[in-house]
Amino acid sequence: MSSGAPRTVKAVDTSELIRLDAEAIECRLNRNHGAGWLAAFADPAAVHYLRPVLVHRAAHRPEISPHWRCCCC
Repeated sequence: MSSGAPRTVKAVDTSELIRLDAEAIECRLNRNHGAGWLAAFADPAAVHYLRPVLVHRAAHRPEISPHWRCCCC
């Protein structure tokens, strides 16, 4: 069964990955670690690949619905 997520992979540098993580925390998306965690562990010189896994719909939060849940590889 398809999740409806696109099959595109987006490559981002570490600063963009950290920015996206900060935005997710600000939007109160399911983040289980605190701000700064990613910066402490991500390789600053690496390229990170975001792959959409599923479409998340939150009826109680229409301002962020729908949005993509991504896997970072």
